[in-house]
Amino acid sequence: MNERASVVSAARRGGRVAAFATSVAIASLVQASGAAAAEPTAAIKTFAVQRQLDGPNTCAGCGAAVQLNLEYELEGQGYGATPADPSGGIPPLSAIKLYLPEGLQEHPGGFGECTAATLRNIGPSGCPENASVSPFGSTLQELSFGAERVPEEAELKAFLGEGGLLFYEAGHSPVALEVVWKGRFGSAGLTGFGEELTSELPPVASVPGAPLASTKTIHLKLGSVAEHGEEPTPYLTLPNACPTEGLSFKTELTFGGEPGFGIPAKTVSATSKVPCPKVTTTSLEVSPNTTVTNQNVKLTSGVSITGGGTPEGTVTFTEFGFLPTFGCESQPLSKVGTASLATCETTFDAFFSPEKLGATFESSNEAVQDSKSPVVNLEVGRDSTTTTLAVSNTTPATGTPVTYTATVTPMHPGLEVPSGSVAFLDRGSPMSVCQHRILLEVGSVAKATCTLTYISGGTAFVSASYPGDPNFGGSTSPTQFVFVHSGAGPTSSTPGSTQGPATGTLGSTTAVISRAQIATLLGQELVPSGKAAKIAALLKKGGFSRAIRVLENGTATISWYQVPAGAKIAKKAKPILVAAGRLTFASAGSATIKIRLTKAGKALLKRVKKVALTAKGTFAPAGASPVVVVRRFTLRR
Repeated sequence: MNERASVVSAARRGGRVAAFATSVAIASLVQASGAAAAEPTAAIKTFAVQRQLDGPNTCAGCGAAVQLNLEYELEGQGYGATPADPSGGIPPLSAIKLYLPEGLQEHPGGFGECTAATLRNIGPSGCPENASVSPFGSTLQELSFGAERVPEEAELKAFLGEGGLLFYEAGHSPVALEVVWKGRFGSAGLTGFGEELTSELPPVASVPGAPLASTKTIHLKLGSVAEHGEEPTPYLTLPNACPTEGLSFKTELTFGGEPGFGIPAKTVSATSKVPCPKVTTTSLEVSPNTTVTNQNVKLTSGVSITGGGTPEGTVTFTEFGFLPTFGCESQPLSKVGTASLATCETTFDAFFSPEKLGATFESSNEAVQDSKSPVVNLEVGRDSTTTTLAVSNTTPATGTPVTYTATVTPMHPGLEVPSGSVAFLDRGSPMSVCQHRILLEVGSVAKATCTLTYISGGTAFVSASYPGDPNFGGSTSPTQFVFVHSGAGPTSSTPGSTQGPATGTLGSTTAVISRAQIATLLGQELVPSGKAAKIAALLKKGGFSRAIRVLENGTATISWYQVPAGAKIAKKAKPILVAAGRLTFASAGSATIKIRLTKAGKALLKRVKKVALTAKGTFAPAGASPVVVVRRFTLRR
């Protein structure tokens, strides 16, 4: 339609009544009726620009992503005047020119593109999602019905395409109208301004025999962000330095114009100035400046305004520049003497050391700038542990089961718990059946057990040794003396006189491996714990690794699913596979299994703050039916 208004047909809108008249016929009518009338007048009653920052930065401007809220209110009279309506209305709008401040930049890279034909034939739904550069907008039109001027609200959107911007305006009541027009950027050629955005609007027909539609108000939010990997691309950014007098905007509107509008062209202008945001400075102090896993750390952020004033808003403490620190999001600012401070107490773990910490101030006042603190490095060491050993019976008879229980306690109990395995020793050497016993989390401590039966008498010198893990140092329990006697009574034999097949230890038989034992061990390995269970940590590492111990040869498989409400794994609901890992053991022992996020899993975790998942673990012993364990758990950001 060559950029002219498209009046949607009843067939296109499924039976909606829409008037149709070509703008040429209407323009002729207007020219004829206006021959004896006074020349219409038009003016800009209000032109306002507000800026809304899309992200924090450290000084006024500094290239921050920005959205512009453009507000126009127009007034006028004389257009379409008749004896029944001698005042007439506002002349139709034919062109808009917007002058942008020097240094305000557009960044089309990373955005998709639409076409005018797509907007006319399909509408906005036919454009790529990332082609939109305007989150929302609207106009208020006036249509003439005899002596009555009827308002019509219309949506207004802007898309990138065809070397500039494409504007789409659609109203649905009292008539169905669609208008598509183009806007192009060019050099402003005016001192103090950088680029200009010029748009030529087509005549908008309303109903047969009536004047063209007039525009009363325009509201457009211009500027959006295209998701481009982990680095979002803003469409508009502020100048690197904000002028002292603020950011200047100028607009020129043209009403009418021969021949399509039937009246002489009239151009009016207006200016708007956006004050520069007040500059803020954000600092970060970390106490203590070195720490260990689970030890409390106090984060303190101070925010000040250059030139004075009290900042209002919140501070979010971050790790690695963008991940919110656990429990430290949106902390309120409080006045402490003359300072504005936000504090948070949290813990860290050695696995991610050194932590790169920051503080981001988010202002609740548009006149005050957001800001970020410099990065503070925090060294996190392994916490110390204490290992204790409990014996179910220190004077067992041969043939009677004895259970050894090792408890590993961190110096600083908290989110992280010691992991890995414990070796039970006799006279400093590992017991053949108890040398790699998996630690199971029990509250803030970890426990491992081993049950065996002695086949000959003697004295055992038993201790438990924990080698440590990435977050905790190792430790060894004090020695416990176990006096094994035959059924006739305690033996006084010296150590080694009744020893069995394992040199340096008393003879023993291995406990029978039950399916319940396999299920218990497998169930403890299905899901991460502590900070490893945070969504941010999983995304950073692409999953998580777990040391897993099996008691016989076979294959272990761990899968995470997001199961729809009311559905079960293997049913028709088709749950989403979030992560999976598989490991084959040639014999009993310990190895590390990597549970990797799937593509669908990564996409899911990137868009949620909390998600409930189902973990399914399977261990298939060689020559035996598999053991299956299912657990529900929740991941949080």
